[in-house]
Amino acid sequence: MRLFTKKWSKEEEEILKTNAKKCNITELRKLLPDKTTIAIKSKLGILKISMIPAKTSWTKEEDDIIRNNAAHMKWSEMEKLLPGRNAQTIRVRANYIGIAHSKKWTKEQDEWLKSVYDTMNIDDIVKKVGKRKEAVLVHARSIGLFKGVKHDIWDEEKVTFLVQNYMVMDRNSIAEKIGLTPRQVTKKASILGLKKRK
Repeated sequence: MRLFTKKWSKEEEEILKTNAKKCNITELRKLLPDKTTIAIKSKLGILKISMIPAKTSWTKEEDDIIRNNAAHMKWSEMEKLLPGRNAQTIRVRANYIGIAHSKKWTKEQDEWLKSVYDTMNIDDIVKKVGKRKEAVLVHARSIGLFKGVKHDIWDEEKVTFLVQNYMVMDRNSIAEKIGLTPRQVTKKASILGLKKRK
């Protein structure tokens, strides 16, 4: 923690004077990265400038912004959409109005994720599930999925079905029946040495 900061330059004082009435302390810290919160508040006191009062009540429009963006934006990114609000107050408000940042994963979503994790690009997965990239990666690790690390998505029943039907069904139909992708079917067939008769 810094106890002392460098002397205020004329430019820094001007930034403070210009923005004190329209920015909260978090926003002022971003504009004056070399100054601590204490230094900014002290300087405001010396200059006899009051900051904008902290926003307390939330509007319906602000709640709607949280509802519409919580699934795909970080709290810190939402600060830009909600002037005068910081990431912490946005997160607290979201919890208060019943918006979880990332909703719980269903069993169906878990199964789908397991079936595509090795073959689908992470950005495409993120778009499909409507969750933040970090949330997808954390959840994937929590259910034993790691990019670049092989995990077996083929149980005995799926392998048996593939072997019994590879000659009579196309790969798309097989994939649909066993809940995997056509690419995974082709790859497993190749590993097992299965070939279509010409």
